[in-house]
Amino acid sequence: MVSERALRIQKTARLHPIYEDGDTMIIDNVKVIKMFEAFHFPRNVIAFCAKGRMTGVYNDTPITLDERQVFVSPPGSQMTNVMVSPDFEFFCLAFTNTALQSYLREYISIWNQFAYVDKINILTMHTSEGIAFVDIIQALMRLLANPTEDSEEEHYRHEMLKGTLHIVMIGLCNLMRRQEQAKVERPKQNVSYFNLFLDLLQRTEHKHQTVDYYASELCISTKYLTEICKKNSEKTANQWIREYVLADITHYLLNSNLSIKEIAAKVGFTNASFFGKYVKDAFGCTPLEYRSRK
Repeated sequence: MVSERALRIQKTARLHPIYEDGDTMIIDNVKVIKMFEAFHFPRNVIAFCAKGRMTGVYNDTPITLDERQVFVSPPGSQMTNVMVSPDFEFFCLAFTNTALQSYLREYISIWNQFAYVDKINILTMHTSEGIAFVDIIQALMRLLANPTEDSEEEHYRHEMLKGTLHIVMIGLCNLMRRQEQAKVERPKQNVSYFNLFLDLLQRTEHKHQTVDYYASELCISTKYLTEICKKNSEKTANQWIREYVLADITHYLLNSNLSIKEIAAKVGFTNASFFGKYVKDAFGCTPLEYRSRK
């Protein structure tokens, strides 16, 4: 029987990514698009169109992606009937929710508003900004395209990759923010509460709390909070809480010298043993193993 990990590796290999570490994938092979009749997105996807045009049906809605435009999709969506022009060129970034949170941190609310609340999937860039984004990604790809057997060199490249992706994602959020400012529509009440919930999640230090806790902080019922989360994002309130908790855990494990016990307390776990089980269920290893592996 083939393991789930082996199946993931096989699927990833078919995409021919130039980079893949389990959380982040980078693809620039146009042939990949022609290999599949339908695309299902298990990750957050950002595709930059550098040249030409792509058309398709995204979640039953026809879309067109032209030069200097960006296609954005949260997980759980699909694209069918994909066609590209002969001169089509693109760069695609795919992130797990944990990776997306780690790159965006305090800017994640802008992404959530754009992708989940407004459900906007095409972002048009100004010429100068578009050139800058494409240049950054092309430089990144050139960096990754050269294989190396030097483990220390590989470490430096990985850190440079993370820094470059961080810059690209913050710049993308800035473009999203500008597009948001152009809107004058007043949001519906359920959307306002959904935004407040995500803002509260972002601001709360001890994020590992119950849905009841967050509903109480917003002065709404637990049932209503669950309903508005499903309506605006197709995810439950518990799923949102778990994503933010895991993002903070990942951040502290990889970017701080805090002990496992200190991280557990900081995120909101009163029991270090339960914290260890929570991390192992999510990542398949203990907190110390996760820290050392990364």
